[in-house]
Amino acid sequence: MEKDAVTEDIERAIKGIRFGSVQIIIQDARVVQIDKTEKIRLDSMNAKKGGDAPRY
Repeated sequence: MEKDAVTEDIERAIKGIRFGSVQIIIQDARVVQIDKTEKIRLDSMNAKKGGDAPRY
């Protein structure tokens, strides 16, 4: 079975993040938008010890 472009886009959005969410927006039974929100987890032990957190 061959994957369609929408399925590939959804898979790419999921595979592209470690922590976060992918939201699929549907209108009239069709996918019209894919939102990806990525979270960056900071090292909690480093923050508790007063060390420098990574800067982005």
